[in-house]
Amino acid sequence: MRLFTSPQPVRHAVCGEEHNFYPLPLSTLTKLRVVAKPLAKVFALIFGTDSDVGKRVDDSSNTKEGKMQRISTIEAITPALAEKRSAERQAAADGLVDGLLNPEISRVVAMLIAESMRDSFEKKPSTPAEYDALMDAITTDSAIDIFKGIVKANEKFFAPLKGRAAGASAALKSVFASKLGQQAEQPKE
Repeated sequence: MRLFTSPQPVRHAVCGEEHNFYPLPLSTLTKLRVVAKPLAKVFALIFGTDSDVGKRVDDSSNTKEGKMQRISTIEAITPALAEKRSAERQAAADGLVDGLLNPEISRVVAMLIAESMRDSFEKKPSTPAEYDALMDAITTDSAIDIFKGIVKANEKFFAPLKGRAAGASAALKSVFASKLGQQAEQPKE
């Protein structure tokens, strides 16, 4: 008895070239737990809502003509708190990039890419060295396109994060570029 159909790929462009992206098997998605903590932290800080970002005060009263009048006032947060929130968001993004640059996490990400984009490889990477070579070949521009393709192919799984991450690509691209630039400037030991 056949319980599931063969997964159908979705087409998505990576730097202008169309690729097939397959839905990831559940066994592969469970390996995301290695990167889930830094991802959750960055999404919570960058796209979350802070209870102290401002205060809204509503006041209702009757006018002389007997009509209900409602006045809303929004009190902004202090500049110090705004600066603190900005620093927290930057630290979360830096932590995410540092985490993704960690060899173990980087290999999990490479495995996800190889599994989803299986048609793009003559021989699908399977060893740590092959995963490292794959990650070395990916530019920041292509990384953003690849992550979008993986999310598109696994839309139901990533749906809760998709709306919140809509504006993330530019911010993450900037952080990746700055971190990768810093890594390139450091002498090899």
